[in-house]
Amino acid sequence: MGCRHIKVGGAVVEVRIDDSCVSELDRVFDGFLGETGNADYRLFLHPSTHAHTTGFSLMPDRHEMVKIRKILERRFPFTGLASVALPKKRREGGTSTPVAGAFERVSLKAMEDGSMSLVVAPSFMLAVDHERKTADALLYAGESEGDHAAAALAIQALYGVMLPEYGAMMLHAAAIDLEGRGILFVGGADVGKTTLSSRVSRDRLLSDDGAVCICHNGTVSIVPSPFSQTPVGVARLEDTRLSSLMFLIQDETDYLESIRPGEAMVSVLYNHIHFFRFMNPQNARLTFQMIEYIINNIPIARLHFSRDFDPTAFFSER
Repeated sequence: MGCRHIKVGGAVVEVRIDDSCVSELDRVFDGFLGETGNADYRLFLHPSTHAHTTGFSLMPDRHEMVKIRKILERRFPFTGLASVALPKKRREGGTSTPVAGAFERVSLKAMEDGSMSLVVAPSFMLAVDHERKTADALLYAGESEGDHAAAALAIQALYGVMLPEYGAMMLHAAAIDLEGRGILFVGGADVGKTTLSSRVSRDRLLSDDGAVCICHNGTVSIVPSPFSQTPVGVARLEDTRLSSLMFLIQDETDYLESIRPGEAMVSVLYNHIHFFRFMNPQNARLTFQMIEYIINNIPIARLHFSRDFDPTAFFSER
C-alpha cells in the first residue's frame, strides 16, 4: 500500500492506495505532493480488484440500494448515513440510461448531525466522515479507464466536499492570473472555459476546470489547482487575489454585460460548485456564505466573447 500527501487549498490529504497506482498519481498531482507528516484528512482508496462490488451495476438505482447499503456497512466504519445522491436515469424503449450530470437524492437513514458525505459516481463510491476526518473510496472504473483515473476523481471529490471546513471551495470554473489579477470564468459545459484559458501562457493558468478559492480575513484568493482537463504548469505560482468573476457567453463580439447579484448567486450555487449537492449541511452553509461574500464584494459580469477573444488584451484595457 502506497502513501502520498497531497496539498490543495491549504488542506492536506494523506492518500493510501495500491502501489500500482502510485506512479500515475505522482504524475497527476506533480507540484502538489507534500512531505510525510500531519494530514487534515486520511483517504483510503480500495482498487476495483478488492472492492467486492459484484452484485450491483456501476450506475445503481433505488432497487440496488439495499445491496449498496450492506457493502457500505461491511467496508466502512461509518454509521448514520442520511442519503445518497444517485445518477438520475431516463427510460427509453424499456431501458434506463443515466442522465449526464444529473443526480437525485435517495434517503437512507435519518441523521441529525450531518457528519457524513457520500458520493456515488460512475467510477467510484466515496464515503467521508467529517468528524473523524477519514474517508474511504471504492474504485470500480474497469479495465478501460484504470483505477488511477477513478482514484484522481475520488481525491477531487473529497476535496470538493471538505474544503469549506478550511475556508475554501472548488468551483467548476477556469482561473487565470493576469499580472496579479485573478479572474474566474464560469459557464456550462462546452461554453469554452478550457478553450479560453488556453489562450494565456501556461504559467498564468491556475485551472481550466476545478478552480480553488480561499476566503480569509476579507480577501478571496485563487490558488493553484491540479483539477484540470489538461495538465497545467502551476507548481511555482503563488496565490492570486480574485479580482473578477465572469459568466461566459459565446457571441460574435467581445463585451461585458451586467448581471444581477441574485441571479449570479443562484447560478453559481446550482451550476458552478463542484460536489455542492453532496456536501453535508454545515459545509453547504459555509459555501453559501463564501459565494455570498464574493458576489457582494467582487466585480461580476457576463462576458460575451467571440471566437478570436484574447483574454490578456481584453482585460489589460480594463
